[in-house]
Order: sequence, then C-alpha cells, then structure tokens
Amino acid sequence: MPANVAELQIKVLSDQVLKAEKRLKNLEKQSKRTSSSTGKLSAAMGKAGLAASAAAALVSVAALWSTFNNVRVLQKLQAQLKTATGSVEGARIAFAELQGIAKQMPNSLTDITQAFITLTNLGLTPSENAILSYGNTAAAMGKELSQFIEAVADATTREFERLKEFGIRSSQEGNRVTFTFRGMSTQIGNSA
Repeated sequence: MPANVAELQIKVLSDQVLKAEKRLKNLEKQSKRTSSSTGKLSAAMGKAGLAASAAAALVSVAALWSTFNNVRVLQKLQAQLKTATGSVEGARIAFAELQGIAKQMPNSLTDITQAFITLTNLGLTPSENAILSYGNTAAAMGKELSQFIEAVADATTREFERLKEFGIRSSQEGNRVTFTFRGMSTQIGNSA
C-alpha cells in the first residue's frame, strides 16, 4: 500500500474519530441537560405532591372544624329553645317544626330558630304563618329576617319606627293602631 494512501486512510480515520468525539461530547452535554431537567421536574413534582398533601390536610381540618362549629351552634340553639319553650320536649317539637319551615324559606335554619326564640321570649306566639310572613317581608325589602324580628320586637313596645324600613306605616288613634303595607291597612288594639 503506498504511503499516500495509508496517510489518507489515517487522516480520514482521525477526522472520523474527531467527529465521533464531538458527537459524543454533544450527547454528553445533552444528557446532562436532560438529567438536570428531569431532576428539576422530579423536585417540582415532589413539592407539588407535598403541597397537594398539605392542601388536602387543610381541607380535612377545615371540614372537621366546620362540623364542630355546626354542632356547637346546634347545641346552643337547642339550649335556647329549651329555655324559650320551657322543656326539652318542647324544644324538640319546636325544632322539628322549624326544620319544616326552613324548607319553605330562603333563610337558614339558624336564622329561623333564632327568630322563633326571640319572638317566644318576647311573649309572642311565633306561628309558622307569622315566621313565613316575616321572612317574606324581610326578603322583599332586601333585609335579614333578624332585622324584621327586631322591628317586631320594637313594635311590641309601641315603637314603630323600624317598621318603616320594611314599608310598613303606622298611625295611632287612642287605643287603636293602624298598619299600612302595600296599600292595605289593618287596625289592631294598641298592645303587644
């Protein structure tokens, strides 16, 4: 084999070796970048998993706290109902009736029960019709049921100012009071 040919073969082979080495270095760099990205992705996934676990734990704690608070509110209302009705049995019956009323109104059971308790403690008989009427009147005026109950409470002491917030006007003549709502008037005795 002539020397030129051998030299040419060595040169071609060395060029190919250099190109191969260059390719290997590029592959090595690419591999390191991929490994780094994979590591970062894994770390992020681990953190996301930890964050998801922490979020799930917080949701569970919040749900338990909410349940605990609901039970506390319910126990408080039942104790107030017992005082207002005078017995555990009266409280149980009243609460069952209030649950039925709550299905017919946009107000919460807590609001309706509180209204019942307030009216009862004022010496008024809070019938289903009365509570429904109070709730509807309050809702029509964009007010809370408790605000209307406070207006009724004031009216039992012959203070009718708050009723105006609900579109109810009053006038007194002697021992008679006339209430006007939406053009309809009702006259009653001037007593609670």
